[in-house]
Amino acid sequence: MRYVIYLILAFGILCSSAKIYIPSHPKSIARQSYALSPNVLWNLAKNESNFNPNALSPDGHDRGMFQLRDTYNKIRGIQNPFDPVESYQHATKILLANFKTFKSYKLMLAAYRQGVQGVKDHGIDPISRLYVNRILKRS
Repeated sequence: MRYVIYLILAFGILCSSAKIYIPSHPKSIARQSYALSPNVLWNLAKNESNFNPNALSPDGHDRGMFQLRDTYNKIRGIQNPFDPVESYQHATKILLANFKTFKSYKLMLAAYRQGVQGVKDHGIDPISRLYVNRILKRS
């Protein structure tokens, strides 16, 4: 069953309590996310929101299944961060950009959590190290 869900996630079809979300262009999403392990995407969504598309961080600035930051949402023109497909698409773009910058899964995930500049300036902070290890350990 877990492998079926991996395949679904890998092609941009996200499942959420009794609803199935299918993006308008699953092939383009699959092309974008080919470099990312479905396990990493799965574990990231599990860690960020426990697959809850309506998740809101305690400070109220991170929203949706992949907990996209408000500032990022405004810059990138994200219409609805609570839409799991849109959240998945933008999280994938962020991860791919981070991977292109750092060429490392660990640094890619640390940058997802603490920002690219934070990783460049200070390396992986202790909280991000735990975050990265938790996601990669499950993969």
